[in-house]
Amino acid sequence: MKTCSKKNIIAMDNEKISVLKNELQNFIDKYSKNLIEISNYLYHNPENAGEEYQALKILTEELENNGFKIKRGVSGLTTSFIASFNCEGKGPAIAFLSEYEALPSLGHGSGHNITSVISMGAAIALSKLADSIPGKILCIGTPGESKFNSKLLMVNDGIFNNIDVIMITQAGDRHCVHPVFLANDGIQFTFMGKASHAAAAPQEGINALDSVIMLFNSVHALRQQLKEEARIHGIIVKAERR
Repeated sequence: MKTCSKKNIIAMDNEKISVLKNELQNFIDKYSKNLIEISNYLYHNPENAGEEYQALKILTEELENNGFKIKRGVSGLTTSFIASFNCEGKGPAIAFLSEYEALPSLGHGSGHNITSVISMGAAIALSKLADSIPGKILCIGTPGESKFNSKLLMVNDGIFNNIDVIMITQAGDRHCVHPVFLANDGIQFTFMGKASHAAAAPQEGINALDSVIMLFNSVHALRQQLKEEARIHGIIVKAERR
C-alpha cells in the first residue's frame, strides 16, 4: 500500500491552486474589456449618494447575466444590492463590497467607478471556478459611503452575519499589498454652562466654553503619547447661548 506524506498533499494542493489561478487570469484577460467599458460608463455618468440608479442597473444586470441571484434595496437603501452565487458543496462565504457613488461637483474623485467594477469583476471571475471550489460568492452594493454609512446599516440588519471573508478595494496611484486602515469610533460630549453676572457674581457661573477649550488642549497634550498611527479629530457641532 502506498501512502502520501503531508508534504506531498500540500504540493498537490498548491499545484491545483496554481491551475485555478491560471484559469482566473485567463478569464480576466478575456473579460477585462467589459470591465473597462463599464468603469468608463460609470465615470462619465456620475451619480451622487443615494441616487446611483444607473450604476445599480448596470452592475446588477452584469452580475445577473453571469448567473448571480440579485436582491435589490436591502437595509432600506434603494440603490443597494446583494448578488449571490452558490458553488458546488458547502464552504466559506466570500463577499466583495462594491461602492459606486460619485461626489457632488467632483464626479468619481474617489475612484468608485473603478473599485465597484473590480469587486463585481472579482465576484464574476471567481464564480467561473464554481465546479472546483466550495462555498458561496457574494457581491454587495454599498451606496452612499460619503453621505450615510450604508455598511453600518447592513451590519445592524445582520447582512454580514454569515459571511466568512469580506473584501473591498481602494483606488490609488500605486499597488499596495498591506495598506494601513484605521478603525473609526465617535465620542460626543455635551458641556452645559450656567449664566451669571461676570462682574457682580462670577463665582455663580459655569463657563462651558472653558471646558471645551480644556478638552481640546488635553487632547493636544495626549498626542505626544499616542502611537504614530493613531488619529484624534474634534469639532464643535453646535453652540447655544442660554
